Order: sequence, then C-alpha cells, then structure tokens
Amino acid sequence: MRVAEVKSIWVHLLLATASAVMLLLAFPQPGWWLLAHVGLVPMTLLALRAVKARHVVWTSWLAGFAWWLVIVRWLVPITGGGFVALSAYLAVYFPLAMLLVRRVDREWQLPMTVALPMVWVACEWVRGIILAGGFGWYMIGHVHAPYEPDHGASRLIQIADLFGEWGVSGLVAMTNGLIVDLLNRPLWRSPNADQRKPNPVLVAMAGLWVGSTAGAWAYGQWRISQTNGLETREVVAGVVQTNVAQSNKNSPTESQREKDWQDMLSMMRAAAQHDPAPVFVATPETMTPGPINPEAAAVSSDSRRYRSELSELAKQERAHLLVGSSTIVPEPYRRSNSVYHIDRDGRYNPLVFHKVHRVPFGEYVPWVDGWPSLRTFFIKNLTPYDFDYTLTPGRELTVFEMASPQGEPVRVATPICFEDAVSRFTRRLVYERKSGDPPGKRVDLLVNVTNDGWFEGSAEPWQHMQLAVFRCVENRVPMARSVNGGVSGFIDSAGRVQELVTSEGRSVNVAGWSVQTMRLDDRQTVYGQVGALPVWLMMSGLGALLVVPIVKRRKLSKQPEKKGLQPDKRGRSKTKRR
Repeated sequence: MRVAEVKSIWVHLLLATASAVMLLLAFPQPGWWLLAHVGLVPMTLLALRAVKARHVVWTSWLAGFAWWLVIVRWLVPITGGGFVALSAYLAVYFPLAMLLVRRVDREWQLPMTVALPMVWVACEWVRGIILAGGFGWYMIGHVHAPYEPDHGASRLIQIADLFGEWGVSGLVAMTNGLIVDLLNRPLWRSPNADQRKPNPVLVAMAGLWVGSTAGAWAYGQWRISQTNGLETREVVAGVVQTNVAQSNKNSPTESQREKDWQDMLSMMRAAAQHDPAPVFVATPETMTPGPINPEAAAVSSDSRRYRSELSELAKQERAHLLVGSSTIVPEPYRRSNSVYHIDRDGRYNPLVFHKVHRVPFGEYVPWVDGWPSLRTFFIKNLTPYDFDYTLTPGRELTVFEMASPQGEPVRVATPICFEDAVSRFTRRLVYERKSGDPPGKRVDLLVNVTNDGWFEGSAEPWQHMQLAVFRCVENRVPMARSVNGGVSGFIDSAGRVQELVTSEGRSVNVAGWSVQTMRLDDRQTVYGQVGALPVWLMMSGLGALLVVPIVKRRKLSKQPEKKGLQPDKRGRSKTKRR
C-alpha cells in the first residue's frame, strides 16, 4: 500500500500531534514504552508524503515545542524563562529529522528501516553535544530502561555496552521505519493477483529488522546470564535519602536547618549500624547546612562543627562517609559543588571531587562572560537565584579508594547531580586513564549524589533513574544513588534496579536509608574503549548520502551538454527530448 499525499494543514497537525502524544506516553510516567516503537510513524509519513516541505517544518516544530514544554516542565522551578527557550530550541530537532528523512528518501529512495535510524540517532547525538554541553535526556531508546525493582532487566538495552545509548535508539527507530515502509511501499511486486510476489525490498527490510532485534535480544540474554554467573568481589553500600524541601535549602530558618542536619546524621548512623555493615554511607548533593572545606572552617564555627560531627560519626561507626557538600573558598572567592570522603578513622581525604559538568542556568550562565549587563539580566530572569550562584568547575576526575572489611581496595567515583545523565562524562570517570596508569577500569563502583528535591511532583526522578541505568550498562559498573527527595537505591551492572529507599510504599518525597550488597564487575566494554565511534561512522554514511547528490549536481551543472544528456532536478542524467 502507499499512503496518499498529505495536503491539508489539519492532517499535518494531526499526524505531528499523534507522534508527540505517543512519544510523551512512552516515558515515565506512565512509561508505556511500546508506544515509542510506533511514535515516529505518523510524523515520518508526514515528512514523506507532504506536498510542501515548509508545512512539515512548522507543524512538526509546533508539535515538538508542545512535547518539550510538557516533558521538561520540571525545569520551571530552576529556570522558567530558560525552560521555554530550551523547549523552543529542542523542538528544532523534530523538523530537522523530518527534513533529513525527506531528503534521503527523495535522493536515494532508501527504505525507512535504514534511513530513519540513521537520521534520528544523528539528531539525538547532536542534541546531546552542542550548546552548553548538550541535552541528552529523552532519547527514544531510554524508554527501555527499567526504573523500579519489579521491572527486572531489559535485554534490549544490553547492547549499550557496544554502541552506547544510541544503539538502543537505533533499534527503536528501526521498528518505526519498518512500519513506515509497510505503509508507504507496495506490498507486492506485481499488482496482478495471479502473479503476486512479496516486494523484495520489504522482505529484505523485515529480515534486517528481525535479525537486528533478535540479535540484540540474544546478546542481552547472554550478557545478563554472564552477569548472574560472575564470580567477583562484593561491596556492602549504604545510601541516605533526605527529603528536604528546596525552600528549606534556599531560605531556611535556623531551627529547620538544624533539624534537617540532625535528621540526616541520624539516618547516616542507622545505615552505618546495619548488619552487615556497609563499607561506606553516602549522602545527597549539598546536604550539609554549610560548606565543610578547611578554608570555610577556618572562618566559620558552623563549618567547624559540621566537619567535627561528621568525623566523629565516621570514627564511632567505623564507616567511610561520602558527603555531598558545598565548597566555599573566601579568598579569592570560589564556590564548588563537591563530594568529601571521610575514612573510618574520621580523617578527611585530601582528595575532593568537585563537580565538572555544570548545569547551564542552574550552576552557571553560559555565553555572556564578556557582557556584564546581559549576564545580570540572565541571572535575574533565567536562573533560580537572585544572585550570582556560579560554580567553579572541577578539573580532576577524582577516585576515592577505601578498604573493605576484608582489606580489599574499593575504588569509587561520585558523579554529582546530572553528571550521571551525560554518557560521555560517565565514560571518562570509568575509563579515562593517565599515562602510566594500569590498564582496565579506573573505578569499581559509581555513587551518584544528587538533589531532585527541585522537581517535587514530577516524573523527573524516574526519568533520571533511567539515565543512571544506561550508565551502568554502558560501562558495566554498578551504581548506588543517594538522592534528596528520591529516587535513591542501587543498580547492578546489567541495569537492574535492585532496591530503592522506600517509606510507606513510596520512593519519592520521603526520607530513609538503605543498605545493599553490590557485586562488582571487572568486565570492560566496547563502548568504554571506543566511545561514540559507531555513531561517528554512521553519521559519516549519512553525510555521504546528503552530500554526494549535491556534489554530483554541481559537477553536472558546470559541464556542457554531451551526447544529448542533461541533468534532471535531482542531478541524474536523462536523455534530452527533441
């Protein structure tokens, strides 16, 4: 069959909106992931069958703008104006993808089973890289990541240790592309009912899809079985989940601040006293009431008290502590978002991890350093603060080493806030080695400390958990998560959510703690070694598909007509009619 040409603007809007609604419902919550496998179909059919490309552009952008406004509405407490501007920018990738699909179809008649994954993955990769570090949330493959313990392991996402998160997006887009081909190409080679044979292109594309999906499923089953059978070290880890409202952090009363602090110390102590005892207990991002760095303690009695109480707790309970805190250096003034390691003897590790990948408009204002008046305007209108909250980025990928009760060293890296949402950054934490470093991974375990209390009442905590799951699979490293407001818990190296901090059946907007035995994983991954190289190769192929016809047309337009041939509108030679 072949879909009719689309002329009506209302049909344009209907098809674009249908895609937006299905993709929205595919993410948590409700998380109806199967809709992602058909969500691109209406918009892609629109791109292929619309009479006018400009109608595709503005209707798909409008649907994309509405989609982003809804799905990232949790950004409003951080940057109301920036939320609208970001949504308008991110919506551009919808018409960009559709125009590229349309161009590839008209130049090469390439089946969408192949073309759509190439285009969609390329757009996702670019979106996750450019402009202030990119925005890599809501890639279409993320829908397959589990975010609760009863979801088990996803077989399809296991290929992320080969191709990164983009490989899973490619599989999902391939399903959409096959459906588009079935709707947009003749099912039979001949219209004659007596001589009907299946369209060989569709047969080939169906075979490609079956082979790719079955291969990914089988690989995932093998990797999960391999993980289950690992004979490896185990580490008992503890996490604390505070439930401090953001208003308490921004404008606390003295009594409320002290209550929140004592509540956290009590939960840390309870977690440390668990049997079996955890090697470490982690706290969420910036949950100390004030900075605890030595420079701050030298001038503030409160900072000295916080440092002392943490040191005493570690010493009494014989547990390492990983504490999320601010760092403030008075002269010259510098503020950082940091994680401190306090050992079982109460000593502060001289190594401190300062957050490297900052959140634009939340932790710094990009692009305007040379424009003081514009910078002031942005701070007042696009950030959650009425003062300059700029954080100084860290430069070192700090690894904390601590001894287990058995005397074995455990190496821990602590991505802060949304750093675990950035695939390339987490890969650096695990695999980036300096000259002279031994081969293999740099770390055994990731501990994400973050504050999702900004986003109360939204689906952001669950969507953040899905991103963390991908980081575990890509690098084959387990992760413990300590999150203010939730969701805190533990993820194994196969991406299975093992346990969450819960209270009264809820995992968000509650306080608590949890301790879990985590199995380490020494396996290295292809993605860890080569990164996004497969995406680069695919994008090179897509670039060739787009550039070759342009070059060909230019060469033909510069040549005199020979032997009665002249180029047609697409640059192909045809016999000149006389």
